[in-house]
Amino acid sequence: MATLESIWKPKSVTSCTLHSLEERNGDILAKVFIDKEINESLIKELLLIGRESGEEFAFPLHKGKSGDHFLNLFEAVLDLNSRVIDFGIDIWDGYVSIQSQRGMLKKHRLKNKLNTLEDLIFTLNKVRKTIIPYTTVKGNVSFKTNQISTLTKIDRAYLDANGSLTILGYTYDPFRPQGELLDLKQTIIIRSGENEYEKRFIAKFFNRAHLGSDLSQDEIIGFEAELDLTQLDYQMIEDGNLELFMEMEYKHTHQKFIKKIPFHIDSSTAIFNEALVVVDSSEGKKRLSLKRDLDLESIYLSVTNHSLQVEVNTIFADQGKIQLNGELVYGQDHNLSFDGQHLLTIKKRHVNTVHQLPIQIKESAFSCELDLADMVKREIIRDGIWDLYLRIDGKDHRLKTKMDGVPNKQKLIIFPQQIVTNSKNSVLAVKPYYTVQDHVSILIRNFIYPKIIQQIKVTNEQMTVLGKINIMIPNDNIPNQIKGKLVIRCEFGELINLPVNWYLRKTNKTPVEFEFQADTETKGEQFGVIKELLLKNINFDSVKCEIELDDCKSQFNINLNPEKIELTLEDKLVKKARVNRILKKSKNIFYGFLNKIVPMNSKTYIFQSYYGNSYACNPKAIYEELLKQNKKVNAVWVMKDLKKTIPGNPKIVKPRSFKYYYYMAVAKYFVNNGNFPDFYKKRSGAIHVQTWHGTPLKRLGYDVDPDSISYSENTSINLMNRVKRWDYLVAPNSYTANILTRAYNFQKTVLEVGYPRNDIFYQEDKDLKIREIKKKLNIPRDKKVILYAPTWRDTEHKSGKKHEPYEFRFDFENFKEKFGDEYVLLLRLHYFDAARIQTFGYDDLVYNATYYDDIKDLYLISNILVTDYSSVMFDFANLNRPIIFFTYDLFIYESKMRGFYFDFKNDAPGPLVTNEEMLYEAIENIDLLKVEYSEKYQAFREKFCNLDDGSASKRAINAVFRKNGIGERK
Repeated sequence: MATLESIWKPKSVTSCTLHSLEERNGDILAKVFIDKEINESLIKELLLIGRESGEEFAFPLHKGKSGDHFLNLFEAVLDLNSRVIDFGIDIWDGYVSIQSQRGMLKKHRLKNKLNTLEDLIFTLNKVRKTIIPYTTVKGNVSFKTNQISTLTKIDRAYLDANGSLTILGYTYDPFRPQGELLDLKQTIIIRSGENEYEKRFIAKFFNRAHLGSDLSQDEIIGFEAELDLTQLDYQMIEDGNLELFMEMEYKHTHQKFIKKIPFHIDSSTAIFNEALVVVDSSEGKKRLSLKRDLDLESIYLSVTNHSLQVEVNTIFADQGKIQLNGELVYGQDHNLSFDGQHLLTIKKRHVNTVHQLPIQIKESAFSCELDLADMVKREIIRDGIWDLYLRIDGKDHRLKTKMDGVPNKQKLIIFPQQIVTNSKNSVLAVKPYYTVQDHVSILIRNFIYPKIIQQIKVTNEQMTVLGKINIMIPNDNIPNQIKGKLVIRCEFGELINLPVNWYLRKTNKTPVEFEFQADTETKGEQFGVIKELLLKNINFDSVKCEIELDDCKSQFNINLNPEKIELTLEDKLVKKARVNRILKKSKNIFYGFLNKIVPMNSKTYIFQSYYGNSYACNPKAIYEELLKQNKKVNAVWVMKDLKKTIPGNPKIVKPRSFKYYYYMAVAKYFVNNGNFPDFYKKRSGAIHVQTWHGTPLKRLGYDVDPDSISYSENTSINLMNRVKRWDYLVAPNSYTANILTRAYNFQKTVLEVGYPRNDIFYQEDKDLKIREIKKKLNIPRDKKVILYAPTWRDTEHKSGKKHEPYEFRFDFENFKEKFGDEYVLLLRLHYFDAARIQTFGYDDLVYNATYYDDIKDLYLISNILVTDYSSVMFDFANLNRPIIFFTYDLFIYESKMRGFYFDFKNDAPGPLVTNEEMLYEAIENIDLLKVEYSEKYQAFREKFCNLDDGSASKRAINAVFRKNGIGERK
């Protein structure tokens, strides 16, 4: 029996139990009970381990005082305020580290049996976070961190009969600049988001000491303001809702900080009147009302035309037509009648494309039929959003449905979609719909557009593409097998036309989603002849797809990413989920073994640009300069496209392949313009050269406002750990050097040597290079080039538009009419956006160069750059050629994104234009604008391009590989 008891005796489990948590001098004091039988010298630390990041924080445990005979009490001070750089947003699990008798450290999960933690919130002002302890379902102690946000609250909002809006409230801002506040300006902004109109009203400061002790008075800024709403420019405001928010501008010493903060209102405590008033304006009488959004706890202004409203009562959509029935609604003081013939205006949103139809009004009622099938067939209207207006006495009045009392009609009322064809017999889907403001508009879009490419199989005999597409409703009669083709544009204007069979299957996950398999009909030896040309150019441009329907066709673009191509056995294996899991684990073990056992090779250099998407940028320039200098290196390029042609015959490895892990383990030098994945553990003696990828305009890292939606992403623990791997940081100018070192807390060597990638602009053979590039892109030598290179708006990607057609804010047809004889348009978009563009019918005008490897080649051949907030402006300025800033969403972008480093509006080296008309006017007058902005342009170049002279690559190489210290920041 004793033997059985010894066998089945339960294992002794160490108990580590939370006793209490309390605030102490801005930090957290944690008290923990631990079994008394453990020698106190073996009890080491209280640990917080990030569940997502894996980051570990250790806090020494010291003996405390306990009246309990059976337990030891230990204390640890969680000095998280001193971990400003490292402590991030995560869930942090609590452990106690205890040393065994054999000297091994073991982590014991911290339990909670004694405390109710739900009401505890600790504020860590220095790290701008709150930390909330809680008990998990298993009884363990964890902590959740949240970002503290600046908050603007309204105590009172009152709209009087004269159109004067009075607002009183306060801003709670724990992160305003410290020290003597030299200047503070509070501005209340009213914005019409759809038309990019803003009106600013200065708010006055006043003392808010009566608020109580729950908020620090040093962090509260009271305000009051009186907004005269008759001052609004109602010509710029369409009927609808106006947004209100607070702008805080701090001027502290030599720096200026600007924050834009939405208003919040507590319905239970705030004094608020939902008044309805009528004011006079140049556009007639306007009806204003102050409203609350209870879900968002915010306020907004509603604006409608009091003198006249065009109310649509019924909408019918059938047989390619739309029937509208409605009436004119007059204000009570309006005695006029508008009976007779007028014009219905159909206007493409954001551009100057307008079509007008006669409309008859009788006894204030109207009925109108729009033959959309005919208008699309005659190319009167094309794809896009078309807004409807009634023109009376030279003024346009938006068609809307406001008086039925039905809110949120856009989600509640769905009109049937109809299928029509254009002049090229391509099918489009059209439907009327309600906007968020209950206005009536028409949506015309492609019948089919891509969703995702999952796999590309290429053998010696055939190519197969698998993925998903969206086919618009009605789609019930789409056959399972359809004929079609793929057209691949190659270098020098060569085209590959591949007849294909499309196999389609409705997934039923959404009403429009279909899986597809596209098999080329060109097979055998015939396919083998074009295989290498196809693989070389598969990502040169978007691939034009065509699906043949009964009596029409659907055309759309797809992006065939080389990363999706199966060329090796490993490529095929990773497509199998179970095998891929095993391979991933095996690769990590493989890498870990090599990283510890295999000697580092001092001749092996790894180069990577834009995460393996291209052979470009600073890594390319440094690599090619090493080739010129005949430096004997074992060069390895990380590329998703294994067929990429790279001079010098380097080894090309695919990301996450076994070869990739091998070279990541044994290489000594790493040259990258981004970051390597988190698995990469830098070895002692390895050298990481971070070349970066552009002079920053938008704020980065810890420079991002903590209230910004981008703050967490820009300051994540994983990102900061990647920064710690950098040994050298290449900077194009002192401006960039200062920003990157501060924003990322970089404390190693900065090389202010200029940008290696810009050396090409100062080479003697530049003209020859321009001719070669234009020939490669098949651009006529006599045509000038306009490069359109906007920044990527990740808000569109996150808001659900990533599978919708890309919306240009200018019309290709209008551009062709004005500039088609003189210019071609070169598009350089983000990869995600380029997959959504539709350029059919404009092959000789619009060139999609998004997938072209190196953007500096595109700069060289461009006569004009059109951009917005992209860092392309800084490199292009080396050429001293004109730049136009197409900033159609500047108000929204600067308030909702992460902020700018300098006064972009005043210091930009070219005009800021906000619509199609202004853009075309700037292009037409480009020579005059070049003279007008010459001083600003020169100042811009002196600040940002002063180190670029054609030798930056040499200086970077000498500093890193020859270690002569030239260009190093001391």
